[in-house]
Amino acid sequence: MAHKKIFSPSVLKVLMLVVVSAASGFGGAWLYDRSPLGNQPARSVTENRARVIAEGEVVTDIAKNVSPSVVSIVVASTAQSAWFGNIEQEGAGTGIIISKDGYILTNKHVIGDNVTKVSVVTNSGATYDNVDVIGRDPVNDIAFLKIKDAKDLTPATLGDSSHLVVGSKVVAIGNALGEFQTTVTSGIISGINRSVVAGDDTSSEQLTNLIQTDAAINPGNSGGPLVNITGEVIGINTAVSQ
Repeated sequence: MAHKKIFSPSVLKVLMLVVVSAASGFGGAWLYDRSPLGNQPARSVTENRARVIAEGEVVTDIAKNVSPSVVSIVVASTAQSAWFGNIEQEGAGTGIIISKDGYILTNKHVIGDNVTKVSVVTNSGATYDNVDVIGRDPVNDIAFLKIKDAKDLTPATLGDSSHLVVGSKVVAIGNALGEFQTTVTSGIISGINRSVVAGDDTSSEQLTNLIQTDAAINPGNSGGPLVNITGEVIGINTAVSQ
């Protein structure tokens, strides 16, 4: 299959993985007190309420615009059991549509090495079972999928993560049928160029050059987008630091 275009450097350059740490209200207050906003005259309750409503509307608009590009990924895989031999397992994660003809970006750990079948469920509820695994990048925990014969899908807009600023507003979106479907959380960029050891009881790997955010990431939302205030994808939700 001639699918090499998906590994264009322009795609890999603009995206960084995301690690979310425990949320802390102190960090937000510190930024506020030392920003130009902290030096503004006291606002009335009405003005503050209007600002909160306006911020909520921004998040709502982002979710509305980006959610059609976020999909659930359902995988079937085989595993070795000492008692039963090969057994079938199921898992779920999240992915991002990056082309109208069905290319999807997700985490490599969502698409394990022993996967036997991959299905994709769009935000509208459409299900695709004819999905190929195009490639895996274990170093960056990235995988690419392709829905066969897909057309007229809604691709996300990829942004540039090379000029991120700590404190910038971000929104995380997940659509994992296995845990929490269609979740939207918001927060800020808490740090950049982080490193973390991610994994489970059977394996782990060192991930570097990560974005840290205090936006809540729910189980099963690995592979979903982290987007900036203009709705551009700047990262992939990858790991939770507890």
